[in-house]
Amino acid sequence: MTAEIRNCYPLLIASGVVLTASMEGALWTVLKGESAVRERAMRIADVCWWGVLAATLALAAGSLLISPELGQKLTMEPWAYAFPVVMLAGLFGVRASRLPEMEFLAFFFSCVYLAGAAATALFGAAASFGV
Repeated sequence: MTAEIRNCYPLLIASGVVLTASMEGALWTVLKGESAVRERAMRIADVCWWGVLAATLALAAGSLLISPELGQKLTMEPWAYAFPVVMLAGLFGVRASRLPEMEFLAFFFSCVYLAGAAATALFGAAASFGV
């Protein structure tokens, strides 16, 4: 089972990156676009949000299956749970701030998601290399 996950893991990462960049770009367009463009961009961001959520959950499960030392590192350093919490707070903040007067907050929360995802990935990479 782990071999199959290892083979699919780069595809999970790539799909997560594409979906996240699409959501981020759509939210930026919502901020800067005119009315019709903004509505289409918000629909795109809404669809991408579900994909980002699915990719985030799949990557979390895959990471723990591929790298058992990641789970051990998390139990030894519980402060590191803050990274995925920030990531998920940003993702759900995007979903909660979809109203027309809250476009800036949606974009801000997508940036929070990106910061949490980067910190989580760095922690995971450090745990995999035994740092």
